Amino acid sequence: MTPDLLHFQHTRLLSLYRKLRYRFDKSLKENRFKNHSTQKQTQLVRRLEKLRMRLADLEHALKLSGAAMTLGFVLSQGEVQAQSPNPLGSEFRVNTYTTDGQVNPAIALDSAGDFVITWQDYIQDGSYSGIYAQRYNAAGVAQGSEFRVNTYTVSTQRNPAIAMDNDGDFVIAWESFDQDGSSFGIYAQRYNAAGVAQGSEFRVNTYTTNTQSLPSIAMDSDGDFVITWNDYVQDRSYYGIFAQRYNALGLAQGGEFQVNTFTTDQQLSPSIAMDSDGNFVIAWNSYSQDGDNYGIYAQRYDAAGVAQGSEFRVNTYTTNKQSFSSIAMDSDGDFVIAWNSYTQDGDSYGIYAQRYDAAGVAQGSEFRVNTYTTAHQIRSSVAMDNNGDFVISWQTYGQDGDYYGIYAKQFNAAGSPQGLEFQVNTFTTDNQGYPFIAMDRDGDFTVVWQSFSQDGSGYGVFAQRFQPGNHDPQINNQSFNINENVSASTVVGTVAASDADVSQVLSYSITAGNTGGAFAINSSTGQITVAGSLDYENIASYALTVQVTDNGTPALSSSATVTININNIVETGISHPYAGDGISVYPNPSAGLFTIKSGGLSVGKQNIRIINALGETVYNSPFTEQLNLQLLPKGVYTLMLESENGVMVKQIVIE
Repeated sequence: MTPDLLHFQHTRLLSLYRKLRYRFDKSLKENRFKNHSTQKQTQLVRRLEKLRMRLADLEHALKLSGAAMTLGFVLSQGEVQAQSPNPLGSEFRVNTYTTDGQVNPAIALDSAGDFVITWQDYIQDGSYSGIYAQRYNAAGVAQGSEFRVNTYTVSTQRNPAIAMDNDGDFVIAWESFDQDGSSFGIYAQRYNAAGVAQGSEFRVNTYTTNTQSLPSIAMDSDGDFVITWNDYVQDRSYYGIFAQRYNALGLAQGGEFQVNTFTTDQQLSPSIAMDSDGNFVIAWNSYSQDGDNYGIYAQRYDAAGVAQGSEFRVNTYTTNKQSFSSIAMDSDGDFVIAWNSYTQDGDSYGIYAQRYDAAGVAQGSEFRVNTYTTAHQIRSSVAMDNNGDFVISWQTYGQDGDYYGIYAKQFNAAGSPQGLEFQVNTFTTDNQGYPFIAMDRDGDFTVVWQSFSQDGSGYGVFAQRFQPGNHDPQINNQSFNINENVSASTVVGTVAASDADVSQVLSYSITAGNTGGAFAINSSTGQITVAGSLDYENIASYALTVQVTDNGTPALSSSATVTININNIVETGISHPYAGDGISVYPNPSAGLFTIKSGGLSVGKQNIRIINALGETVYNSPFTEQLNLQLLPKGVYTLMLESENGVMVKQIVIE
């Protein structure tokens, strides 16, 4: 991207950020912020944080491009840091029936954190394998018993996929052998939030010749959903990617459609994600399209199923094989795609990812996710919250000391790692693999996987719940103005700070720069007041270091410079010599109605200017003897009577 385009995007986002920040600060100052619901407060704070992160990305790109930074927006120097996520309770077994194997788990969460896990179970339905599921509330407590999903039980039903809307309604899709009369086909079943089946299971694919397999499903906030799958030979060249849209009632919207434009050889293993409005992106593996084995490709669609632009290659590194893509999207349509890449990290497979905005524009470069690079890191799964923060999980060989184990890493919306990669599974004997991850709107997430021998009979399904690690509070450099010689306890201004963990309480302190104890800060609100004598001729500006600390575990702090500029006021009341009787204002104090008498200045050319304690002009008008300031807040103001031959100053009080 050219420096000019970077500057344009930065300017546009900066304007939006400043506008939202102004509204946010005003609502805090006017004590209106607390009247919002917790959800609304969360949305406001995290939207600001998301914009700030994007601005940081653009500033970094501008610096790398060598472009001059003249736009005047300064972010705090350090990256936003966080602790690794905190486990909620212990890992737990999902399947109640433990005979033989339970494999290929998938999970979906609603906006409140309630979740459903589904899996493939051998033998339990009496004929090879079937699809089972278990519901949980947000506290991880099982809701009812595990239940069979598929009604048709002949032969094999396998590879389940699941999606859930904001209210907890969900759909499970799977592949079923010979049910449509020709090898595997795609079937699905809808449920309400209480786990009650809505209608019967239904066939998804219209074209039934040969095999339709490996379904993936995504759902918007209202329950509209899209199912995508592999289809053998329908695009006339081995496998291709097809999809079908549905409304929240399960009614097909239009016909099934082909996703991939490039049809040579094989396109396999689709993965789909959808934003809150129903816009969606499908990613898949394509053989030979990038010039060397498999690569990752994707296609964007709007909510009506209309392709947005052309299919595009995701991976920049094309040597050898990039495969098994996974995709996640936030409520605004920003998305992340993760995949396996062979030899790119120097030793067999590693996990890589690429971020995109809602317009499909790559944000930064592809990046390696795994820190541990020995042997295989494969089968990534990614989940994202409403604000664009995301977590990627994968299975890695040998890192936990015994075959495969499950690891994950947390990132903020700007793609910066939040803590180190962390081990998910506690039980490490034999293999733990095929991880799948889902996240609620606030960033709490659950990872599910299959574990060998842990339940005493082949593979079983296990899961672990997490909450995000604590984030640093955010505070930027800021400045205020105040008149000299104002009285103690005069309000200077309120320091603006935020924390992505909106439930936490922030405290404020001045740690440096407070010469002579000139200022005090309210530790709870961040309001700065005058505590000593302010004299422009002595000190014209103070550079306070203000520290903001959250109450997380552990508590985290950030600091910024708060500059307070002292306004010079002419103590004599006259800036130029003149003859006259001076200025009188009465009554003073007043409820806002004042009578002004002056002498010595040019009558008819006088002007009245009223300045508040922050040095801001709040009234500016030609002279009148009867001055009405009843609309101004209570406080101390400076009245300046200006004329061509002088200025007279008087302090007034509105009570």
